[in-house]
Amino acid sequence: MIYQAIKFAESKNLSVEECTSPYYFEESDVTRSVEWSEVGADVPVIIGEEEVHHVSLEEYREVFGLSEEHPVFGYFRIMQDHQDFFQSKLEHKLDFTKYRYGLCARC
Repeated sequence: MIYQAIKFAESKNLSVEECTSPYYFEESDVTRSVEWSEVGADVPVIIGEEEVHHVSLEEYREVFGLSEEHPVFGYFRIMQDHQDFFQSKLEHKLDFTKYRYGLCARC
């Protein structure tokens, strides 16, 4: 997408310089973890975390209903509807009566 914008600008004789965005990150630098806190806590405090491996961006996008361009970066609430997908990826036994879950993706 970025390259199309550069080509368009150049085709209109606009000056274009390539530079790396300060918001750019490599997928290999991203860590994705499922975090959990107690249900009903006044202040949600993360009491557990498990890193998730071997899940493609396409799988995450499908589970969370994200666009195909979405980098799957940030925090995503894991609902009971997502239980089957995430339980197959985790050692932790998901228990939505005790814990609130989220996928956290960060560099």
